[in-house]
Formats: sequence, structure tokens, C-alpha cells
Amino acid sequence: MSSDVSTSLWEASNAVAISVGMLSMASSVLVCFVYAAFPERRSSWRLLVLMVAVADFGQGYFYVAVGVDSVMRQRGAGGSSDVYCRVNGVIGMWSATASFLWTAALTSYLAYFLRSGMPAKALQASVDARVSLLMVTICYGYPTVSIGAILLSHVPLERDGGEQSFQESYGCFIAHEYCASRLMAIYAPLWTSMLVVCTCSAYVAFKLSALLSLSASTPQLQRNLRWLRGKLLLIPIGFVLLRLPETLYRLIEYQHALWHGCGVSREQNATATRKHHGFEQTSLAQALSMLQAVTNPAQGVLTSIIFVWSSPAYRERLWRWMPCLDRCSHEALEDVLSSASTTLLDRLEPADDRSAPPAA
Repeated sequence: MSSDVSTSLWEASNAVAISVGMLSMASSVLVCFVYAAFPERRSSWRLLVLMVAVADFGQGYFYVAVGVDSVMRQRGAGGSSDVYCRVNGVIGMWSATASFLWTAALTSYLAYFLRSGMPAKALQASVDARVSLLMVTICYGYPTVSIGAILLSHVPLERDGGEQSFQESYGCFIAHEYCASRLMAIYAPLWTSMLVVCTCSAYVAFKLSALLSLSASTPQLQRNLRWLRGKLLLIPIGFVLLRLPETLYRLIEYQHALWHGCGVSREQNATATRKHHGFEQTSLAQALSMLQAVTNPAQGVLTSIIFVWSSPAYRERLWRWMPCLDRCSHEALEDVLSSASTTLLDRLEPADDRSAPPAA
């Protein structure tokens, strides 16, 4: 890939990444807003969705911050300080790991519901306080402890790709030679979460398909189960597709690090370091890096669409908060969203029970 083409592609993907990051931040704020503004719709499940939105917001902020910094460096403005870069690097690692773990935790819990053999009844039950505490402890506690241990061990955070050029650096990350730290902070949570999400999603699809075959005599139940299958699988499928570029990038990066200088300091082995940086300069690495800069923050947008905009109850309340919107625009958007005509709560839970999980 020529230098001019690479630079042009990076500029385009960087602009898209900044836009998607800002949209992800706005979407996460919207999830928090509807939880705070509409207390009649609150539930233990929606509180968990709020926790996911916090991680999504951090991911959106990270890509906006490093994207703007990359533009400044490109234009010769000097970019951010090393301290600012490292702080953003910590935010990026923490929010990414929390996002991985939350998706895996929620998907696992959905599989647990279906395993009970009574999905409608189970989905109407509130999340046990102990289960909620366990989820928060794992999904927020693990990235906090792991990154805290890395910082206390004085593991250096450097611009990922070095200082050679602006398109080879996308924020600060753990130095290449500290493979164990990278494995603990990002690689292991990502790969484990991907495995859990895929396994639990396959089980959910299998279980709902079996229920469909048993409900042939009740067309209404069949329609509800088909709708439920699509909604429950949308979040894990979206996670897998959006995180696939980063998963491939990290797999190749880690394998390359094991072959070239893993655990060896740059001062001791400059040749190994140059070989490692050689991977990041390949067309494949640059393509995956640009893709993940766009797809990673998009998970916050997907969460907002599924848990807010696909809900008629939330849309109706939001329109009341925005009376200045033109009626035609309102009707046009309703037509677009009509395919998602209801949420899990609207279909499965009684009118006076708001403890079931939101649309998934």
C-alpha cells in the first residue's frame, strides 16, 4: 500500500472514527437519560444496561480523543502530551475490557434464563441482587484491578506504533515487550468474552428454535418466539461483528510478539523491536487498525438502538420531551422504526411489572 493511499485511508477512517465515537457518546448519554427521566420504566435489567452504557461512553470518548490528537499531529500542531496520551490509554483499556465482559455476562444470563425451560416466566423475574453484584464486580472490578496492577508495576504505556508517523499511532497502549500485561489487560478478556458470547448465542438460538417447534399449535406464541430470538441474538451478533477486526488484529499482534522479542526490553534487543513494528506497517495491520477504530465505538450506538429506539414506550416519551420536532419528521422516523414494533418488556411482562429485562 503506497504512502499516499495509506495516509488518505487513515484520514478518512480517522474522521469516521471521530464521528462514530461522538455518536456513541451521545447514544450512551441517551441510555442514561431515559433511565433517569422515566422512573416508571426502571428495572434491575435496565440498570445493567446503564452499566453497559458507561463502558460504551468510555470507548466513544477514547476514539474521539485519540482521533483528534492524530489530526493535530498530522497538521504539525504537536499533538497531546505523553501524560494525556497515557490517561486516554487507561480509559480506552478499561472501557474496552468492561464492554467485553458486560456483553459476555448478559449473554450468559440470557442463556441461563432459557435453560430454566420457562423463558417467559424467567424473563419476568428481576435480576437477583447477588447476581447483579457479581456482574458488577467482574465486569468493572477485573479491568480496574488488572489495569491498576499494571500501573503499580510501572509497565510503560507508549504510543502504539511508536513515533514514526501519525498514522502508525492510535493512542497509548502497553509497550510491546510486556506481553503478559497485554494478555491480562486486553487479550484474555477479549478472546474469552468472544468465546462465551458465541457459545451462549448458539445455545440461545438452539433453545428458541426448539421452543418454536413445540409451539406449532399456537401461532401467536410462535410469532413472539421468533421476535424474541431475533432480539436476543442481536446484541451478541453485533458484538461479534463489531469486535471481529480488533480480535483478528490482537491475535496476529500477540502471535507476532511471541515470535519477536516478547519479554525482552527494547534496550536489550532493538532488532526484535524493529521486527515487531514491521507487523504494524503491513497492509493487513493498517486495514484492521482502521476498521477497529470505526467498529469498536459503534457498539454504543447499537446498544442505544436496541434498548431505546426500538421501544415504542421510550419513543413516545422522547417525543413528548421534544415537542418542537416537526410532525412529518416524527411520522417518518416512526415508519423507519416500525419494524421494531415492541420490546421484550412490552411483549412479555405484565403492565404493572417493570422488573423484566429490556429489549435485547
